[in-house]
Parts: sequence; structure tokens; C-alpha cells
Amino acid sequence: VLDVFGEVQSRRSLELRSAVGGRIIYLSPSFEEGGTVSAGDLLIRVDQADARAALDRARTDMADAQSEQRDATRALELARDEVRAAQEQANLRERALQRQKDLEVRGVGTAAAVENAELSAAAARQSVLSRRLALAQAETRIDQAATRLARMEIALSDAERTLRDTEVFAPFDGMLSGVSVVEGGLVAPNEKLGNLVDANALEVVFRVSTAQYARLIDETGAVRPASVQVFLDGADMGLSGRGRLSRDSAGGGELRTGRVLYASLDQAAGFKPGDFVS
Repeated sequence: VLDVFGEVQSRRSLELRSAVGGRIIYLSPSFEEGGTVSAGDLLIRVDQADARAALDRARTDMADAQSEQRDATRALELARDEVRAAQEQANLRERALQRQKDLEVRGVGTAAAVENAELSAAAARQSVLSRRLALAQAETRIDQAATRLARMEIALSDAERTLRDTEVFAPFDGMLSGVSVVEGGLVAPNEKLGNLVDANALEVVFRVSTAQYARLIDETGAVRPASVQVFLDGADMGLSGRGRLSRDSAGGGELRTGRVLYASLDQAAGFKPGDFVS
């Protein structure tokens, strides 16, 4: 039997912080020192006016980006059709030029007619180049529209996340401590609002000497799951609980001897984190 002194702590605790700044417009009735909350409970809501306005702007910008992408897609289809039409026109002009040349060889056509056909063919080829340039610009517009849409999706996601961050929910069942805010008060981004402690996952942390530690490990060097009885005031008539050794710390601590051990409490009615026990 080893008699030691230690402190009760929770294996699961969380600092509650506000991701955004603003005025608190809702505060849970349970958000007080020692208040008990359940997982999923809304604890705090910060004024959402600015966040909702930013979300509405992001949605409007998203609609504009989607409209621009549709317009760019239609413009690309039209540009491709214009290139095909200009190419067909250029082919017709080339065949007309070839006919005029054949007629001139047979002595039926004239040099003026051949020259006019050559000018028409050159103009048709120039038109094809112009339409191909318009097609390239339409393809670039498609890329720009896709990039803008991606940026708007990111902005919309950020706006939605900012709106969600105006509310703080309890991630697990527990008790509140260190509460430092009131309804109507102002909070800054990342300001600490309090602590949430799981009172059903308690353990005792205590230090033993090296000689005591040697008696608590097995042949492999692991801590044996020895039974632990805990007294709140160090006397049998006080609150008591039971548990088992669960693990030891990675080191003995700076300039300290012995080892730090942890014991999980299975029966710990009445114990709270921060209690000093024996």
C-alpha cells in the first residue's frame, strides 16, 4: 500500500473561444460557473449582421460568376461556329480562284477576273484568321470565368464558415468553469470565453518516488493497473472514489525526481477537477 497526494483533473477539457469578434446577442442560461451543458447545446451567439451581409454578397458574386461562365460557354460555341463558317467561305473562294485560273489557261477567262478571285480568297483567309483570334479570346474567357468561379466558391465557403463561427456549441457533455462573458458584452476574435470540462472522465495525477515507481511496474516496464482508492480530505470519513492506474508520464519533469502517474477514476461521485486528494 502506497500513500501519496495528488490532484483530480479531467482527461478531456476544452478552452471555449470565439472565432469572430462582436457583441454577444445570446448567452445560454447554463453558461455560468459550474453550469452543466450537453453536447450540441448552443452556448453563445455573436451578432450575425455583418456575417450575414458578407454571405449575401458572396452569394451574389457567386451568381454573377456562374452567369459569366454560362455567357463565356455560349460565346465559345458561337466563336467555333464562326470559325467553321469562315473556313467554309475561304474554301469556296479558293475553288472560285482555281476555276478562274483554269478558264484563263483555256483562254476563256481574263486576268482581271483572276485578280478579283485572288483578292476575294485573300480576304476570306484573313477572315478565318480573325475568327480564330476571336475563338482564342473566347477560350481565354472560359478560363478566366472558371478561375473567377473558383474564387467566388472560396469566398462563399469563407462567408459560410464565418457565419457558423458566430455560434459556439458544446462539443461534448460537461461543466463550465472560468466563465468570463455576459450577454451584450463585446468579445474579440479568439478571446477565451471559458472552459468546458468533462466531469465524467476524471483522473488523478500524482508523483511517486523512484523506489515506489519500481514497485508499480511489471517486468516489461509498463505500469500495472493497480487499484487506487482516493479520499478528498485524506480521511476515511470524507468523499472517496476508486479507480486504477492507467499510465505514467513521458518524463519525470524538470529538476524533479520520481515519476508522475495517472489513475483513471471509475467511481468518483462528488469529485471535481482541481480537488486535492490523497
